[in-house]
Amino acid sequence: EGPVLLVVCPEISNSENLGGLIRVSAALGATAMLLGERSCDPLFRQTIRVSMGAIFSLPIGQSRDCLADLRDLQRLGVTRIATVLDESATPLASFGPRPPRCALLFGNEAQGLPPAYVDLCERRLTIPMCLGTDSLNVAVAAGIILHHLVHQDAYPRAINQAAAVEPTISEPNSAA
Repeated sequence: EGPVLLVVCPEISNSENLGGLIRVSAALGATAMLLGERSCDPLFRQTIRVSMGAIFSLPIGQSRDCLADLRDLQRLGVTRIATVLDESATPLASFGPRPPRCALLFGNEAQGLPPAYVDLCERRLTIPMCLGTDSLNVAVAAGIILHHLVHQDAYPRAINQAAAVEPTISEPNSAA
């Protein structure tokens, strides 16, 4: 019923990447994480180490049928957002207000999100990149996206507050 920021990882196969994702998700305000049936074990020692213990504070579930669970999320009023490398996706800077109940889907290290998962999502989001860079590590991309979506209202508010403050200019001390 309240706000939801769910991180969904259908097929993360690298335990270090999963640990990084868990740490970033916990640090940036995700309410929970859902792992697909083909994701690596979140309780693997290396995953726990890289998560720096965040795995013990972020609720994490491992799905037996991630596609079915994503369909259920829609029925519960959760907007599903695919993070993709696609020119037709909405660039992160143009992504409007974050839906109060949303699930962010992140793909695996090699292929990204499988088409079946992208097709289930109501929205698609991308991080435009420069200098011919074709992708980012999944934990890095998640950090950028989560930070933007969690704090997108804070930046205009901070700019407006700063503009309302009258600058004070003091005269330099003059030696007599």
